[in-house]
Amino acid sequence: DWSSDVCSSDLPGSGGSVEVTGTLAGTGNATIELDGETVDLGANITTADQNITITGAADLSASVTIDSGANEGNISFSSTLDGTQTLILDAGTGNITITGAVGGGTVLGAVTITDAENVTFSDAFSAASIVQNAGSGTTQFGGAVATTAAAGVNIANTNIDVNAAIGATGSGIIYLNGAADIGANLSTADQNITVKGAATISATVSIDSGSGEGAITFQDTLNGTQDLTLDAGTGNIDFDGVVGGSNALGAVTIVAAENVVADFAFSAASLTQSAGTGTTQFKGAVTTTAAAGVAITNNNIDVDAAIGTGAGTLALTGAINLGANLTTTNKDITLTGAVTLSANNTISSDTGAGTITFTSTLDSDGTTRDLTLTAGTGIINFDGAVGATALGAVLINSAGGVTADSTFSAASIVQSAGTGTTTFTGAVSTTAAAGVDITAANITVTAGITETTAGIVNFVNTGTLDRKSTRLNSSHQIIS
Repeated sequence: DWSSDVCSSDLPGSGGSVEVTGTLAGTGNATIELDGETVDLGANITTADQNITITGAADLSASVTIDSGANEGNISFSSTLDGTQTLILDAGTGNITITGAVGGGTVLGAVTITDAENVTFSDAFSAASIVQNAGSGTTQFGGAVATTAAAGVNIANTNIDVNAAIGATGSGIIYLNGAADIGANLSTADQNITVKGAATISATVSIDSGSGEGAITFQDTLNGTQDLTLDAGTGNIDFDGVVGGSNALGAVTIVAAENVVADFAFSAASLTQSAGTGTTQFKGAVTTTAAAGVAITNNNIDVDAAIGTGAGTLALTGAINLGANLTTTNKDITLTGAVTLSANNTISSDTGAGTITFTSTLDSDGTTRDLTLTAGTGIINFDGAVGATALGAVLINSAGGVTADSTFSAASIVQSAGTGTTTFTGAVSTTAAAGVDITAANITVTAGITETTAGIVNFVNTGTLDRKSTRLNSSHQIIS
């Protein structure tokens, strides 16, 4: 034990080394400084709130605890740190700084930081695991981090700066508990990646939890103007906070996931999901600004809040539960898969040439739901049967053309304006007084029209009206 102001082992020059084979304990105001070309750490080192400084290449030859007390004693390694042993560091409210590569020669065992204000790893870090239990400042990774054990990378501090890639292999997780500035890639081998605090994407980043069931979770807000790629394999992706509320993200790409849930508003340049095996659900409004717009592929898609893509396209591929509006600015809207309306909806591609296409069936959820469509000079395509579970009032404000390839059942269908041809290939049936009221340049009706409650059948055309040999079954028929 030392109680003097400085306990120093200083062995300068070539070949000088320091070996710690027994506990070093500095009491009172004593600091500990170990200075050699190499420093062999084989026992614990402690001070009472005073600095511990290790200058020279350090090697762990036993499991070691380095503790500078509960207050402001700092722990510093000025060079490399190697050894297969476990290491516990406790700086209280002091800082921990490791300037050289950790585990570059021999990978460390489990590294545990009990407490610290700021923790800085300036170079690469390799260990079985790195766990920080508490912190009151910033933990910064300046070099790539690689771990191999189940504890993986688990960091708790007020702020966390990721400036180089973090990779947890084996069964290791990544858990960042703090406001996280993510400026480099995160990856695991089928294990969870969780960011508990507010996250900022400060560079183009990929977060990959492997091809298995590793989940990716953002438990707070997510901001940043950079591109973000997420791959959860067969795991889930959860956005538990607002995305892009302060700074809209760049292009967000989901390579694969089972379920994807965005609980609040989502703003980005674009949002693309290439594959999925579960359900993608939007509980908050989605807003994008780039040409890629929104393109989602999953088994099921739940739209519980509006999606607006501006000058970008909008494409949903899967069984679609549509409970909110879809809009673009003169760009295509394509719904590939059976669509079920779970609320009254408006779908608008604005005044230009954006098409609206339903490639499969279109139904209500058991309650008659109204649908308003605006396609400007674009085409509206109903490729599958409409209204096996009948729709409510269907209103087409504008379209360059309308094509219904199969049966069409609704309370009413009204087209206010059209510059092309409206074609009903399958039988049309309506139940409300508004009946069938179509205004278009040309109108073609191939099968019969049945209005069951004395509704009108009204055709207003500036070009041709082709009824083939079909019947109009209605007590109020007006044909122009």
